[in-house]
Amino acid sequence: MTNLVNDTVQSAGRLAVDVLRSRVAWLTDSLTDLDGESWVGRALVLVLGREHYTERRRRYPPLGRRDLRNVVRQDLAASPATIACLGPVEAEHCEVVFFELAPSAVERLPRAMFVVPETVVLAGGLERGDLADVYRRGFRYFLTGSGISQPAYGAVTDPRLFAIAVGYDADPSVVGLGPDDMSARLTAGLRQLPAWSWWQFFRPIEDARQKIRWQAIAKLVGSTLIAYLVAASAYLGLVERAREAELAGLGPDVENLLNVQQQIDHLQLERAGLVRILQERRYTYIVWQFVAAAWSKGAFVSEIRLMDNRLTIQGEAPSSTEVLAVVAAIPQGSGAKFSAPVRAGANGGEGFSITIDLGGVPARD
Repeated sequence: MTNLVNDTVQSAGRLAVDVLRSRVAWLTDSLTDLDGESWVGRALVLVLGREHYTERRRRYPPLGRRDLRNVVRQDLAASPATIACLGPVEAEHCEVVFFELAPSAVERLPRAMFVVPETVVLAGGLERGDLADVYRRGFRYFLTGSGISQPAYGAVTDPRLFAIAVGYDADPSVVGLGPDDMSARLTAGLRQLPAWSWWQFFRPIEDARQKIRWQAIAKLVGSTLIAYLVAASAYLGLVERAREAELAGLGPDVENLLNVQQQIDHLQLERAGLVRILQERRYTYIVWQFVAAAWSKGAFVSEIRLMDNRLTIQGEAPSSTEVLAVVAAIPQGSGAKFSAPVRAGANGGEGFSITIDLGGVPARD
């Protein structure tokens, strides 16, 4: 019965692409159809350009698809502007790709029955080991047949560097996808989307819009703020006039007391600022414990990043596994692992990138 439903959904998706291709919109730097003509109105399928979202991947235990969807739905409760794409359930895990939409993209989205990320569509037309160089309308990014993508900026501006970063050969065979290829590639990729993808991309952002009614909230907050300001202004005006009348009869002593009170208030504000600065200090010496451990194995450390209690150390060493072992043995961290494939370094060693979770370390002195 499940297979029959999946086949029906996939067939319906192919029919929508073939027969209703004119109802497929494409959001890049502008909103157009697949042929580049300007788009106005509702869409059956919206292909969302790569520049409008970021990707992250997470592996879950091998649960049933229904249980996994419930777990993912709970994880996304605080991130309504995120599309989750569940991969096939394997023996040891199931990988889920999260497409986090930029706020500007959410505001520009037209009403659509299906919202499909561009990289998912294009990856459907590539072989598993392919690597594509996508360039169109002033935007360029790299894409593997498994769906991993990376915009071309910063240190990754060449397909070969991207191939090394994702574990491909250093000199891969690159498929170029230019502006003239995109219409046919997107059409072919939409036809090849599996049934479970159509289910997952069915009105994913519509739910977010229904959950968070920003316009109604903004109107309510604005009206409340205006009413509060009017009442506060009237109250402060009455208090000010009453105080001036009282001060006129009390003499200079009251003025001296008010000056002292102002100084006290200023000192209290300074004290609160210092307390906040002290509370936000971090244990930087713990970071240097991990760096010193890497140095003890002859490592050359080229970059250190600390973000959200996760420390990343990058560099080159004679043996990257020895660096990982000595770093993992430090009790102040946990979950030490390679965050990128080990590669040959420029100085004859092994280039490494290791991440350590510092979640158990207090954030302030």
